[in-house]
Amino acid sequence: MSEKHWIKPPEPGIYYDVPPEIYHSWDAMSASRIKTLDDSSPKTFDWVSRHPSAPTEAMLFGSMLHVLALEPFDFAARYAVAPKADRRTKAGKAAWADFQELSAGKKVVTQADYELARAMAHAIHQHPTAPKMLAGGKNEVSIVWDDPAIGVRCKARLDVWRGGLVLDIKTTIDAHPRSFERGIWNFGYHRQAAMYVNGLGVLTGEPHDFVIVAVQKSEPFEVIARRAGESVIECGRRACERALETYKQCVTTGEWPGYDGAEGTTETLELPEWAIKQEGVVA
Repeated sequence: MSEKHWIKPPEPGIYYDVPPEIYHSWDAMSASRIKTLDDSSPKTFDWVSRHPSAPTEAMLFGSMLHVLALEPFDFAARYAVAPKADRRTKAGKAAWADFQELSAGKKVVTQADYELARAMAHAIHQHPTAPKMLAGGKNEVSIVWDDPAIGVRCKARLDVWRGGLVLDIKTTIDAHPRSFERGIWNFGYHRQAAMYVNGLGVLTGEPHDFVIVAVQKSEPFEVIARRAGESVIECGRRACERALETYKQCVTTGEWPGYDGAEGTTETLELPEWAIKQEGVVA
């Protein structure tokens, strides 16, 4: 597997119209990189940074949803919906060849994924408050800043930035607020929220709220649009500080230890508490 080619990020600032492939090549700490480091080990983080995986189907679907929800008039220029052609037949092969010629340079999506994403985008725009919050903002804004406490260069790419709000569109299996709150923790959205409001605070000197617009991936396509609460931001800040401190130390020393650390460990392996209780074992 070939190694990723990172490039030096720009100076701290707010940048518009940066192609996503350029943004993702900037060598700076992001919410996704912090998640990898905080959820694994420096050794794993270092390997993943040098050998990133290709975008998942969920990521590609999410990108299409963003366009349909935020910039629908750009969809035809960026995406092509594959026709239902039986490529085992002569007519089907000819139809597919014509489609490939017409869709050159565009991202090809299936009819089923397109219809689902379009229904989800429509649900977002039918929500009582989400359209008002999303309207009038700047989309796909890239920001770069130096963390004031630790001195590590960071980056973020905002779905929508409008005044004191930064909004992020998420897809979910279950949009029930209590269920999605668990998802905030499981998917590391608290770290993303903290990174975004921290970065904007450093660059603008103004406080910001992080708003999640979550849309369910099945009918009736429930949508919630809610600000991240104090616990989300504070827990995210602590996790980010921990990861950035670890990153700085590893860069300084040139050492990226695994789970047992550079010197090994004397810790033991135990069963989780729920399993111990299930077996009736008393500590």
